Amino acid sequence: MTVAAKKRKLAEETTRILREAAAEGSAEAVRQVQEHGLVLTVVEDGFVVEIDPDGTRRILKKVASPRLGLTEGMTFTYR
Repeated sequence: MTVAAKKRKLAEETTRILREAAAEGSAEAVRQVQEHGLVLTVVEDGFVVEIDPDGTRRILKKVASPRLGLTEGMTFTYR
């Protein structure tokens, strides 16, 4: 395996680990917000939305697509 291939493989593994950590951290943050009965603010379908503990949703503003400028191979998932 060439040095370039080893670096690419390491970068791919690092990206995978970071994606998993981000997903786990996000899920834990949402769980804690809900557990404490706080307002959750998320991006859904291109809008910043506040979600009250009772499930009421309020659209705060439209945002530009976050997909622009992402590194190749990375994805952004809307909740």
